[in-house]
Amino acid sequence: MNIEYILKRIENKDDISLIKKAYIFLYETLLEVDHPNKNEVINNILEVTNILIDFNSDIKTIISSIIYETLNHGITKQIIEKRFDIEIANISYKVFVLNNLELKHNSDIDDNSDIYDDDRYNDIPYIKYLKELDYDRKEDISTLFIILAKRYYTIKLMEKESSEYIKDIANDTLNTIIPTAGKLRLGTIKSKTEDLCLYHLQPIAYDYILNNLEDTPENLEIYLNQMKENISKILIENNINFIIKSRVKSIYSIYNKLASGREWNDIYDILAIRILVEKESDCQKIANLIHSKYQYLPSRLKDFISNPKENMYQSLHTTIIGEDKRFYEIQIRTHQMNKTAEIGPASHYLYKIKQLKKFIFKTK
Repeated sequence: MNIEYILKRIENKDDISLIKKAYIFLYETLLEVDHPNKNEVINNILEVTNILIDFNSDIKTIISSIIYETLNHGITKQIIEKRFDIEIANISYKVFVLNNLELKHNSDIDDNSDIYDDDRYNDIPYIKYLKELDYDRKEDISTLFIILAKRYYTIKLMEKESSEYIKDIANDTLNTIIPTAGKLRLGTIKSKTEDLCLYHLQPIAYDYILNNLEDTPENLEIYLNQMKENISKILIENNINFIIKSRVKSIYSIYNKLASGREWNDIYDILAIRILVEKESDCQKIANLIHSKYQYLPSRLKDFISNPKENMYQSLHTTIIGEDKRFYEIQIRTHQMNKTAEIGPASHYLYKIKQLKKFIFKTK
């Protein structure tokens, strides 16, 4: 990996200048201390930076991913703040701290416990630091973004190493970093890392799910985008203001459901679309418009707006059958409902993880 490749992937001229500045800062720091493995260190840092770009990271996270290593070689947080800004300095410093705590982290985490629910792990500095990250602080989200990208790269890089070694890394990632990533709402990179860990920890289950999908995740994404376009046209024609999002359910999330006792034929949300609107009255209107175009499953129509869940979750859910005969789960809610649904995501996510660890999925 080289800096020219990274720069070609960046469109904004100001961002390109910042990345060049960060790279020179890193290179000159390593040169000054005469680092024996300078080229290898730079290559690994740029590989992680490239992963961050893949997952649409913001520029300050990218800059921090390039320069945090300088803190190991005489550069101080204050120097980084002067050269760049306080946010980049804070992110870089937190990544530096976590990296050094990780080197000392040699504790076995019980597969049936949870770092957020088990006081036995409170005295492990690495775990303690992770638990203190706050999903309301952008700096903390950026910090974990970099840490997770580093783990993702490490697992990919070590694929040819002994299987037990990779399993140890994958298991530790799932038990320590992933729960925090769920708390900090790191969606896509979290899901991809979970899938990668599952590939090494449960290869039979991974292949079973992949085979049952009957298509690649990439192709499923194409089908989902087409359905999203079709629904968008319907809403535009009816003068409805909306935001529409979609996702293909990750292999690890499917594994989660199967491990908790669900049958394959009972999983309807592999392809899912979420529609956000301003007015509550638009929710039912949109459902009616979609139902007039596509066949839907009455048993899957759930009105959590009129009948909210105990945790105040509100949304209208329906499952339709596309022209390709695939199921698509549609969630319709207001922006305020969506905000409420995402308050306290840590407890919801960690509850699911805790339940998953009670099961070992075995393919028939």
